[in-house]
Amino acid sequence: MQILRHDDERLSWEGTISVERAVDWSQPWRIPIKDRNLHHEALLKRANLPAGVRLRVASTTRCLAGTVTADSGMKHLELYVDGILFGSVLMAGQSEFRFDGLPAG
Repeated sequence: MQILRHDDERLSWEGTISVERAVDWSQPWRIPIKDRNLHHEALLKRANLPAGVRLRVASTTRCLAGTVTADSGMKHLELYVDGILFGSVLMAGQSEFRFDGLPAG
């Protein structure tokens, strides 16, 4: 088993403007995080929601599992393999996901 941390350089955060990083977590933002204090609070509540954010990684794994923060607002998590939808997981109230049986390669 190989474990990728949230800050692993092999992960590409797509659909974000910036990514806020701490020791134990990363938070995608749809605004420049350095300009956070310039925006209205109502916008900030939406700008840190993960809608449209994609993590991309190249791998030959047959299983992909992970953990997200339970209060991320994420309702569904979808996995695409080579651009084709492989599966979807209902995340409402869940913090862990797992996809088994990924195709070889």
